[in-house]
Amino acid sequence: MRIDVSKNRRLKESSYAIFQKINYVFLSAIMLGSAFLFGCTPPNDPPPNDLPPSDPPPSYSTITIGDHVINKDSLINGYTIPLDGVGNNGEYYLDVNSKDVYLKENSKWSLIGNMDGKPLKRKWDRSNPLKILGIGNSFTEDPFTYLPNILESLGITNFRVSYLAIPGLDIQTNLNNIQNESAAYRFSDYVDGAWTHTAFDKTFYYGVNNDDWDYITLQQSSGYSGISSSYSPLQNIINEVEAIRPEAKIVWQMTWAYQQDLVDHPHFPFYNNEQLTMYNAIVDSTKEEILTNAHISFTVPNGTVVQNARTSWLGDTLTRDGYHMDEEIGRYLIGLTFAYTFTGYDITGLSFRPSGVSEEARDICIESVYNAVKHPFEITNSVYSFENYVELSDYGWTEFGYWNSNDPSGRHYKVISGDTISNNFICTKQFDRATLPVGSIIELSSGYSYKPDGWIGTAITEAARRPHDCTTTRVSRVIIDDAWWGNFSVRAFNVFKNGKPSLVDETDQAKAAFKIWIPKSL
Repeated sequence: MRIDVSKNRRLKESSYAIFQKINYVFLSAIMLGSAFLFGCTPPNDPPPNDLPPSDPPPSYSTITIGDHVINKDSLINGYTIPLDGVGNNGEYYLDVNSKDVYLKENSKWSLIGNMDGKPLKRKWDRSNPLKILGIGNSFTEDPFTYLPNILESLGITNFRVSYLAIPGLDIQTNLNNIQNESAAYRFSDYVDGAWTHTAFDKTFYYGVNNDDWDYITLQQSSGYSGISSSYSPLQNIINEVEAIRPEAKIVWQMTWAYQQDLVDHPHFPFYNNEQLTMYNAIVDSTKEEILTNAHISFTVPNGTVVQNARTSWLGDTLTRDGYHMDEEIGRYLIGLTFAYTFTGYDITGLSFRPSGVSEEARDICIESVYNAVKHPFEITNSVYSFENYVELSDYGWTEFGYWNSNDPSGRHYKVISGDTISNNFICTKQFDRATLPVGSIIELSSGYSYKPDGWIGTAITEAARRPHDCTTTRVSRVIIDDAWWGNFSVRAFNVFKNGKPSLVDETDQAKAAFKIWIPKSL
């Protein structure tokens, strides 16, 4: 079964819509207050921002969807596609955002109708294979990286995901390669739990002919994504795809704007080196060139997903070089968007997350995806903003000293100063769980590193083996959770400049590069 998504979300009413509208007032009341009024228990979903005003509750007790006469007492309502673990067989679920209604049968939710008579967007049937091919560049590789792991975590195991890519490939070059049958693409395929990659020696036709794909994604190169005139060759590419795979749905990936501090990309000046200018240009181009194209089934709004996440305390730190997504949170974020838009399955509480993604960061990613799918062309501010944090008031800095919990000469529990490398460091005081609570955020500026030393009791902590350096090449923000604390009872930080030069005359800059944020609620 394929997901039934109509062009540009312009949904038309079905033949039974008039009859359903008789019940609309009843539904409005349910959306606002049925959990209390009717004894329903809604899932823990975020509230929408656009609910209608409250109406008085109706006096009747049933509602009809097609052949289903629904008792109000068996109607659960929430704000996302329901999890299969929610509710009992025979109960009904109303998604108050889409007004889709589901029935729980055989421990799974089945979509049975829509209160406004709109065409139904069904979940992907797990019994059917799901086949996705991406065609593009490195911005295609980013969302595909974790997509297989996410699909497996959603219970979809019968799938094939692959992509054809050339670094920096734009629409015009893609078309030229197609017309010339250039063997210039690398074909990447997920096989037996791992990605395999060919050399850059495959043609466009090799990839498109490789399987009977359900979805084929296209995109513009990042720098030209906000320039509408650059999209003009796109229809010719679509024609080639449709000639080979007429049954495949063509999907557009909306790419993301660059990190604001990017200084060395030749295309950023197209947008006055301003992130929001670039984002708005991408939105405009997508509306003008993609939403008006009847051959494109739907858009994956990764450009908006990234902007949503940037409003959280993750901030403008999601790339590894200013434009490609970083290898943990960034790639996970946009992979979630692919998985949700292609399958329709609820990603709330998804068990899979890369090793560098905390539970809190996962929740930000999920929130950003849901908000972007609901509002694909406008930024939705995250509830996980820095407004809910306050900076640590006392770092207890010591200049020109460092900790070593594994030092064998009796200095394992005191600051080491006066040796040959002491001038290369500044260090904090020691913290326990009370003074550095779970949920706190460690933030690091570019050009600096820190070593989070740790102790178990007061003895030499050989088990720690000097916890590894943390640098901005891998992570600029870390969320402190139980795993971060582990068995340590006390922790402290050594801060230094990358390369470990002397910090004489630079201690103020080093202190400013390292920040700890504590949740206001603690």
